[in-house]
Amino acid sequence: MTEARIDRAKLKQMLQDGKRPVDCARFFGVSKPAISKAIKVLNAGLAERIRGWVNTINDHGEFTAKDCIKALGLTESQENFVEQVFSKLIEEGALVD
Repeated sequence: MTEARIDRAKLKQMLQDGKRPVDCARFFGVSKPAISKAIKVLNAGLAERIRGWVNTINDHGEFTAKDCIKALGLTESQENFVEQVFSKLIEEGALVD
């Protein structure tokens, strides 16, 4: 299948609106693996934004995933992902639980 170009901003909005990856693949006319790869790229970018926020705020006391969501203008549906990034940062020793 020839892969069409995936508009990352539109993909991000569709996912935030609760669309399933298979629905997004159909919308863009691409394969499921192509959508999965695009989602991984989006998640990697978001993880870096979260890491950057944590690095700037880390010395200023306690904070929660909800604080991060509000500060970065994320949606509540992304809370689980933020928690996963926090867990990864704790494992790496970059964040204290």
